[in-house]
Amino acid sequence: MLLMNPIPPPDHTKYSVICGTMCGMYASIQWQDIFSTVLLSLVGVLSSFCLSLLLQKFKNEDLF
Repeated sequence: MLLMNPIPPPDHTKYSVICGTMCGMYASIQWQDIFSTVLLSLVGVLSSFCLSLLLQKFKNEDLF
């Protein structure tokens, strides 16, 4: 027997809220923001990698 419940289950409401939020964020984010975020993350990755190589070099040398 099917129950006629006008209120959807919580999962449908949750998915609707998530999809609506994602659509709203997609509409409000500009390409310049995405480009600057990607560029800054690349700068951070490269600087972290170079610093770790430098520290590894100093760690392998006998300083004392």
